Amino acid sequence: GDGDKIALPPSVLETLTTADLMPSQGGTGGNPWTFRIGILNPEYKFPASPLVQNLRPLQDEGDPMDEDSGSEGDEEQDKVEQEPYLEELGHKYLAYTHCTVVEFTQEEGCVGIPQHIASSLLDPNNRHVDVRDADIPKTRTIDPAAVSMNDNAVRNEDGMNDDPTTNSNLDTMSTEVEDQTPGHLAWGAFDIPDVQLEITMVKLPKGKGCTLTPTKEAVQNGFYGLKDVRLVLEQSL
Repeated sequence: GDGDKIALPPSVLETLTTADLMPSQGGTGGNPWTFRIGILNPEYKFPASPLVQNLRPLQDEGDPMDEDSGSEGDEEQDKVEQEPYLEELGHKYLAYTHCTVVEFTQEEGCVGIPQHIASSLLDPNNRHVDVRDADIPKTRTIDPAAVSMNDNAVRNEDGMNDDPTTNSNLDTMSTEVEDQTPGHLAWGAFDIPDVQLEITMVKLPKGKGCTLTPTKEAVQNGFYGLKDVRLVLEQSL
């Protein structure tokens, strides 16, 4: 399915709860849990970025909370300070992106990622120029229900299952696939990285603006007829 929300094991929720990092408890400043998900570069050694290698201690230029400081100057200073860090991340990972979490239902050691996240990790244009040509193994998602259905069909053809209800059950399941639910694998298989992923909890700065571009499906479903786009977006979160 589309989206930027991943599924994690229950133990992660237990750890976050124990550490008092529940959003409602203020452990994250009231913001949703945010994670960086990435594919580590096996050849990475810190520091790899020339910007980090040439870093010098910051000079004390007064109280950073000084009310007379200009906001525009602060933003430029933030960019200068963040550039070496972001450059280093580009060397540390073959690819990475950010996401939130939708549920804690995965088996231990596993993570469920949607198509949007998978595509971002596999897109060479989202990588640092030095690792853009790296070969990331990938595999195709598999719908367990479809595999089970195919196994039943094979057994029936081989005479291993003579249950007369098998064929009718398969017909029913085939009909149900036509009414596919968005987000379920039956909605459409897609490529995912066939490597271990590193997931790190991060705290990103709050955004100050965004550009909303509706998808083709949203337009077909009456996006431009909405009276209050913000309200609809808030209700969908």
